[in-house]
Amino acid sequence: KMTEDYLPKINNWAVCDCFCTSLKVVLNYKKEFLPFLKTCLASDEQYRIRFAVVMLLSYYIEDEYIRYILEKAFHLVFARESKTYESLLMQVSAQQLKCLTALARLGGFSPYSREFLSHAGIAQAGSVRMALTKLRWKKILFRKKKEYRFTNPYFKHWLLWKNY
Repeated sequence: KMTEDYLPKINNWAVCDCFCTSLKVVLNYKKEFLPFLKTCLASDEQYRIRFAVVMLLSYYIEDEYIRYILEKAFHLVFARESKTYESLLMQVSAQQLKCLTALARLGGFSPYSREFLSHAGIAQAGSVRMALTKLRWKKILFRKKKEYRFTNPYFKHWLLWKNY
């Protein structure tokens, strides 16, 4: 109850994080406190959400809770960034989207391999080369040594999450 009453007073990250680190009693009542954190994660209030995330990262990083924490973290990022990612997709051609999807699923070490071409549904390696070049120009991908990588790794996971 006291925690619930204090949350509206949090108006910056420093206060939020300091408050979270002071709640060591949660270590003894993790299961009981988790439903409250879930309601905070579902909030539209910035610092209520931050409170829940900092609490989860501070007190729940262990085998029993890690899957839940990661799913929630990705869901929060995806929910906030979906419009950005959707606008990125509006800027790419069908061939480029096929390449992005294949890169997300297979990685970027061998984009000219038969497996990649088959998975992408593209017949010619030259078409993949052109698509990858344009995706680099758009700064959606970059190349490090011989590997193509997503500039924003969350975008890669969002593509997988959306089943592109």
